[in-house]
Amino acid sequence: MLIGREEELDRLLELIHAAQKGRGGIAAIEGEPGIGKTRVLEEALETSRRAGMGVLHGSAEDLGRRRPFGPLVQCLSISTKSQDPRRAAIARMLLEDHRRDHDAGPFDVGAGTEFRVVEAMLELIDEACAERPLTIAIDDVQWADPSTLVALHFLARQIQQLPLALLVACRLVPRSPELEQLLRSLEQHKAARLRLDPLDDDAVRRLVESVLEGRAGTSLMRQVRGASGNPLYIKELLRGLRDAGEIRLCDGVHETTSDKLPPSLPVMILNRLTFLSPSTIETLRAASVLGRTFSVEHLALVTGRKVTLLAPDLEEALIAGILESQDGGFAFRHDLISEALYLEVPAPIRKALHTEVAWALAETGAAREAVAEHLVRGASHGDERAIVWLHETAVRMASRSPSGAVELLDHALSLCLAQHPRRDQILADKAQSQLWSGQEAEAERTCRELLSRSHDPDSEGPAFVCLAQLLLLNGRTEEALELVQSGVASQNLDEHEKRQLRAWSTVALLNAGNLEEALQVAKAVGSEADARGDDLSFCVCRTMQATITGIRGEYLEALEMVDDALERADRSPERIGHHFPINFFRASFLEALDRMEEAQEASSTGRALIEELGRKSDLPVYHLCSGQILYFWGRWDDALAEIAIGLDLAAQFGFRHLIQAYSTQAVIALHRNDLQTAERCVSRAERQISDSISQHWMDWGMWARALLLEASGEVRSAFEVLLNAWAAYSGLGVVSEYPVLGPDLVRLALAVGDSATASSVTEELEAMPLVSEIATLEGSALRCRGLVEANADILVQAVDRYRDSPRVFDRAVCMADAAEALAAKGRIDEARALHVESLTGFDSVGATRCIAQAEQRMRQYGVKIGYRGRRNRPKSGWESLTESELAVARLVAKGFSNPAIAEQLFISRRTVQAHVSNALSKLGLSSRVQLAGEVIRRGG
Repeated sequence: MLIGREEELDRLLELIHAAQKGRGGIAAIEGEPGIGKTRVLEEALETSRRAGMGVLHGSAEDLGRRRPFGPLVQCLSISTKSQDPRRAAIARMLLEDHRRDHDAGPFDVGAGTEFRVVEAMLELIDEACAERPLTIAIDDVQWADPSTLVALHFLARQIQQLPLALLVACRLVPRSPELEQLLRSLEQHKAARLRLDPLDDDAVRRLVESVLEGRAGTSLMRQVRGASGNPLYIKELLRGLRDAGEIRLCDGVHETTSDKLPPSLPVMILNRLTFLSPSTIETLRAASVLGRTFSVEHLALVTGRKVTLLAPDLEEALIAGILESQDGGFAFRHDLISEALYLEVPAPIRKALHTEVAWALAETGAAREAVAEHLVRGASHGDERAIVWLHETAVRMASRSPSGAVELLDHALSLCLAQHPRRDQILADKAQSQLWSGQEAEAERTCRELLSRSHDPDSEGPAFVCLAQLLLLNGRTEEALELVQSGVASQNLDEHEKRQLRAWSTVALLNAGNLEEALQVAKAVGSEADARGDDLSFCVCRTMQATITGIRGEYLEALEMVDDALERADRSPERIGHHFPINFFRASFLEALDRMEEAQEASSTGRALIEELGRKSDLPVYHLCSGQILYFWGRWDDALAEIAIGLDLAAQFGFRHLIQAYSTQAVIALHRNDLQTAERCVSRAERQISDSISQHWMDWGMWARALLLEASGEVRSAFEVLLNAWAAYSGLGVVSEYPVLGPDLVRLALAVGDSATASSVTEELEAMPLVSEIATLEGSALRCRGLVEANADILVQAVDRYRDSPRVFDRAVCMADAAEALAAKGRIDEARALHVESLTGFDSVGATRCIAQAEQRMRQYGVKIGYRGRRNRPKSGWESLTESELAVARLVAKGFSNPAIAEQLFISRRTVQAHVSNALSKLGLSSRVQLAGEVIRRGG
């Protein structure tokens, strides 16, 4: 019976019952050791089992903090021997050595495995929830490794969609920064934080009388107060007094025969163990150094005794209830027992034992992380062997747990003497792990500190490349170029490292608008990389050649180049060439060629590939890319969903190139007559422009601002802003932006009476490469020519060409222009037909402002349609759901998990998650179960 925790347990049961109904929730249970956290979890899990829910239970251990995902591996039964191929695959990922090839720079690897494992584990949980409601409990989270905390953070982000009760328990101390961050994250997702305080007097009495099975007297209760309301302390105190014969029963009341204050708990626990044989106590002390759980083989190594000699001691401890059998080994029944035994061992002896255990485990081929944990506790300053082991282990585990790698590297550094020859290489590796774990400021400080002083020449190249990567990720183009120049001039970088820097400088040069220089460097370095077999540098340079070619409007040639890079990346060792987002550029070229389905397929392929490779920093790129394709394709609701996902991921991973994303949001909001949202999004884009994050897509921010100024009646200002954008990009030879800027600039130029600019822009559009081969390009050019000449027939030709284009909105805008021109010539019937078509096109993307403007323009010619369509579609309720949200909701009603829906609809799991969230919000529902019920109620 659980005494004194009824209120806390009720809170957990509320979460469990909500999960049964499909509403996910979180609880974080906190308290001192022995206060009852584990007991409360056990009761909640038992309730879940009785209710027919799935139950997953894991626990972190003090000596398991270097084992990535340890509690979740236990919780999800991850094993190479698993019959489930997915679980076996995850186990294999975690067992990989991930040795670094020192001929490859830090650009060649990343925090890949951690990301892949998190995604795979979340999919397992998602699918388990699709089968039945689930309760997951993770105990002793204060000992959890950083990767487990990352996974719990991401699980919390999707908790409200799942029939899942997530329960975590932790001590009040110790608290790592990562744990504090997780607890704050859980609170943001409406977690209940339950603090287990000491039991009150009434609960203490009930507990005492429950243990004694009878009434407790005054003196005994006075003695028990020394246990400070801690249930475990109380039980241990009562057992200690009973074993010592100091509790007597008189007239049905239990009293104590001693008025002595209780000793401290460790002493009390150790006093309880005095009935064990000295040999067993010594064996248990040695076992405590191995942690709460241990194997007989490892215990034999520590003690130097054969298993046959240990068996009697272990059997005695089992009978006494000190140990219990667990997973082929043994475990202390409670942390406090092992801690009391551990603390009784003098500190110098503990350190020596840990070191001895470490090397004994290493000899047996134990996991490097287990060895490292003992070295962290035992190695002494200057221990060369420990420094090397910790360094090498950190490098190997960096892809699985970069935060954990940083911790090991810090400890290795703490063991190094001031002039240790390995110190600077450790610092360079630490900087890379800091970057992968999202500690960008810390990574930069580490690199700067290393490079600013006398250092090991071999560490300079990795530090330069890491710092270059960091600067590029942050859009600090000028600094990146200066760094590349310094690195290439350095005598301490080898040719491979210099070639890498030069290859990546092409990205910086492109961002800075130095297209010709970027092209020449890409050609030269790409040719050298090809000859040297440097696959990544070749792929970067070839893709940059393709990008600059595409920017100049030669899309077919650009596509051939990027396909060349893809072919090389596919056959590169471990697909190293795909550590640059080549498919993003391919998708962009296909979109420019009006091949939208192929473009979306390229984007999806790229996203799936980088998820597999674990290049999480590239993940926002592909969601934003999909959003851009969907915008041009006229699927604006889906575009906004993808952009929202991309922006969310960008915030998580530090991706900062967001001008185009914010501008697209602004343009859609503007055309949907939501000027407030449009202004907010334009302002965000402009802040990025002013921060000089990148010259890329700067014109999109200016284009969005111009449209917003026009909507506010400031036509002259709108024209000037857009003219400046055109001049900037025209001067650079960036003709790929002409179809975006040109038509609106021509329209605004004519509105302010600047026919010369309108004619000049039109001529530049007409001179674009492939203009006659791409429907959108030719339609844009014809539209501008028709506007400049006020020629209705040319505008009709533009409409006909746009009919071969997939760009729904652009076609509708051209139809509106042609309809007005026809009406002005008195050709009312033709005008009316095109007007209706344009309204239908605007309506399909929800462009309500455009519908109103088109109707207003036509009324002056007596053409009144009174088109209703869906422009008054509500923002909530069943009718507010988009086609994609409906498709996802119907699959939810059929019982499919998010991963299964993603597979059916050829979208990402995150996109499915976004559609489910949007549908729940619009319908005022709180769970997938309710969503499924609503779909069924409405006939599917």
